[in-house]
Parts: sequence; C-alpha cells; structure tokens
Amino acid sequence: MDVAVGFATVNLEDDEQLFTPYKAAVSMTPGIYEQYPEIEEILQPLANNLNSDIMHELIFQVDV
Repeated sequence: MDVAVGFATVNLEDDEQLFTPYKAAVSMTPGIYEQYPEIEEILQPLANNLNSDIMHELIFQVDV
C-alpha cells in the first residue's frame, strides 16, 4: 500500500494482512458459455496465471 506523506511516497507492508488476497476467477453467464464454448479453452491460460501478486501489480499500475 502506498501512503503519500507530503510529496514523498512511502511503501507500507501489510503485515497485519488487512487487505485480503485477490482470488482471480473467470466468470461468465451460462448463455455466453453456450454461445461460445471455445471460450473456456481460450481463457484457461489467463485463469492459470493470475494470482494475488500479479493482481496487486496490475492494480498498482492503474492510476485512477
């Protein structure tokens, strides 16, 4: 977690584990799966590779 102190940014560790790990999952409606059954095979590599560390890094890269 980054905390802005004045103009400096300090990176804090979540040693209390206040932020839960991300459990990334591919989700779709049954209609989409029925219309595009090949989507399961297409998305499987994504589902296999997303983990908490990657999700944290991706979210860190987004500047809202």
